[in-house]
Amino acid sequence: MLGDSFTFGKGVNSDQTFAALLENDLNESKKSDVVYEVINGGCSSYSPILEYLLLIDKGLAIDPDLVILNYDISDVQDDYKYANISEFDERGKPIRVRPINVQWFYTEPEKRVDATIPWFRNSKFYALIVEQLYRLVGARDMPFYYEKAKIISGDIEYDRDLPMRENAGDWKRYFDHSAKYLTLIRDVLFAKGARFVITAYPYGVLVNGKEWSEGRSIRGFDKKQYSTELFQYLEDYTAEYNIPFVNMLADFLTASDFPLFYSYDGHFTPAGHRVAARSIERLLRQQQLLVPGRETPR
Repeated sequence: MLGDSFTFGKGVNSDQTFAALLENDLNESKKSDVVYEVINGGCSSYSPILEYLLLIDKGLAIDPDLVILNYDISDVQDDYKYANISEFDERGKPIRVRPINVQWFYTEPEKRVDATIPWFRNSKFYALIVEQLYRLVGARDMPFYYEKAKIISGDIEYDRDLPMRENAGDWKRYFDHSAKYLTLIRDVLFAKGARFVITAYPYGVLVNGKEWSEGRSIRGFDKKQYSTELFQYLEDYTAEYNIPFVNMLADFLTASDFPLFYSYDGHFTPAGHRVAARSIERLLRQQQLLVPGRETPR
């Protein structure tokens, strides 16, 4: 399972993530001796370009039967931004995303930490220095950045929530970056005989006016329910490229538990992870996407 911090499970224990819950549910309701194993490959701030590289570098080595990629709303911006610090081969396939802190939240160039020597800027040592400086300085500036969300909304350079903004700019052309990497992942997996599923989940502002109560105001959202065309965009893309798609929005809209999202940072609560796990399991069964798993010694 590929994804970002939602998949990784920021704010919950590892056994509470929807990856772990999905594994438990599949094995509890199985009707054969097959043992399902769900490997959580979620990593904070990853998006399809990095997930493609992770799959090529490590994921294929475990010979997966099925790969689930959880597409996050912020991936629209992430793939656009990561492309600016990436290296591509002659066929246009990404081969490396340089290990630097791009500091997208700074609108003032003088605040950005940079290096004049290219080889130093591309080094892991430089990345470590920037990370430490961010912890000392950047963390104090982040709330100020989010307070200006309404001012900078609509600008793909700074607005991670652009697909949820109302009349704030066109994000659709930037989705082409994600589509490119999603298609690469599909092609790699199909060549290996593995199945590929894409999912998408909502943020709290798309569910109702109460979820993500603190964070939404910091990010420039009022206390009402918002909408996005991103899910339909993903529906159209996956249909065109024959990729099964799980749209979790309806399951979150009808969920009875509250809260499903933490009030400040907006990640799933344990209840939110349960909804996501049930949503994915249902589609896997409905579309008969469950394939024989590996036999596990008991």
